Amino acid sequence: FDQFVKAAGHISEYWLGFNEPPPSRPEASR
Repeated sequence: FDQFVKAAGHISEYWLGFNEPPPSRPEASR
């Protein structure tokens, strides 16, 4: 279940990155 949440989080940030600038999160740096 944790993997699913992480995957969903990455996908959400990925899609959000298209419309808005990348979030100022250290995780987004990877």
